[in-house]
Amino acid sequence: MCTALDAVRLAPGADLAAVTAGQIRDVLARLITAGHWRPGDPQMWVVMDAGYDVARLAWLLRDLPVRVLARLRSDRVLRRPIPPRQPGVLGRPRRHGGEFIFGDPASWGEPDVTTVTETRLYGTATARAWHRLHPRLTRRAAWADCPDLPILEGTLIRLDVTRLPSGATAKPVWLWCSTSASHHPDATLDATPAAAMVDRPAQLDPALVDRVVQRPMALAMLGGQTQPGQTADRPVGAQHRLGQLEQSVRPAGSAGSDEASPTVRAAVHGRFGDMASGPGAVQDGGVTPEEIVGAAIEAAAAGLKVGELPIGAVVLAGDDVVGWAYTHERGHGRRLVHAGLLAMMEADERFGWVEHERPLRLGVNLEPCVMCLGAAMALGVREVYYGVESPDDGAARIAATWQPGAGSRWHQAPAVFGGIRRGESREQFRRYVAAAVDSPLRDWARTIAELPD
Repeated sequence: MCTALDAVRLAPGADLAAVTAGQIRDVLARLITAGHWRPGDPQMWVVMDAGYDVARLAWLLRDLPVRVLARLRSDRVLRRPIPPRQPGVLGRPRRHGGEFIFGDPASWGEPDVTTVTETRLYGTATARAWHRLHPRLTRRAAWADCPDLPILEGTLIRLDVTRLPSGATAKPVWLWCSTSASHHPDATLDATPAAAMVDRPAQLDPALVDRVVQRPMALAMLGGQTQPGQTADRPVGAQHRLGQLEQSVRPAGSAGSDEASPTVRAAVHGRFGDMASGPGAVQDGGVTPEEIVGAAIEAAAAGLKVGELPIGAVVLAGDDVVGWAYTHERGHGRRLVHAGLLAMMEADERFGWVEHERPLRLGVNLEPCVMCLGAAMALGVREVYYGVESPDDGAARIAATWQPGAGSRWHQAPAVFGGIRRGESREQFRRYVAAAVDSPLRDWARTIAELPD
């Protein structure tokens, strides 16, 4: 049985990959203790959706018997190995080879492996793989203190299917799989069983395609049915919790155990699923405004439990949650820690200056203020959905009348839709006012709690 093992809320500035790696280590220790893995067994798999720094996660877990497989955004660029150095060439040795640009088929070259498999639900599944591709790392963020940046090679897989069970458009899926490649640019692939397995064409046999296409995490990547009990008209709730791990751990030899290798699946930011879109929704995967604001209400509820103002926010790129936060005025003792701002900062850390392939949407349970509206404009948020209005500092009216400069592409105001799940949002403020001690924040919250129906 697969169950949610853990959920962690990351503080601003926390190393997401390091936290996730620590969680996975705990799970692997339990799997090994339970006898599900022994020396000589195939490596265990950690499978995840987009949102992770998968190369860094593979680096942090390099001492464990695991393979890391993750979906990558379709706007990524990887690098090839350096070509052999020619005699007589002077200057500093190169660290990276040519570019492999996901969006430019001319840069791909011939795949190392291609397989075509017929499936019942997805029609023809075509998997192509290119070995020894790596991201180009820079000394910033988590790598800022690394004296010698590693070369993290892996196998890139592009999976195409002809149809989806839901009837939605079948988009290609890019996956990156870690290998046991050496982490030094001058070294070759380590001749370990794991590396040999990646270099064999059997790595993309029908069994692998079946695993990739039919496991729930992969279905979420493709936009199909993602969770037990989910249907096209009644999806399971948003899977946006940070650090969520699912596992099957039973003592070896116990009743109900099987011979299949245990699978550890990790997801930090998941997809909402294949849902019917609502009014005003950007057509990417069909998450409704009600569901987006509902996720923000959940975030606000988490803040309310620790004594914060009940304000929560989520940022979506298509159907992927790329930012999640509740306000931290009380915990941090600062002003510029609004929920919407923190969620957008998390999204900004993921994308940087990379153009967003999928439209960004912001969901909050309270009308955004002027500061958060400005951040949304700078980030390029297309649409904002909120629950209850904020009479004192709400900025929806500013967005409605905003006139950007001629030819400006950076500061377009998002379309703002309010009153979504308004009653639930207002009720959170009523609960806060009832429980909080007298303070200026409580007085401000009362102006929202006492809004008429």
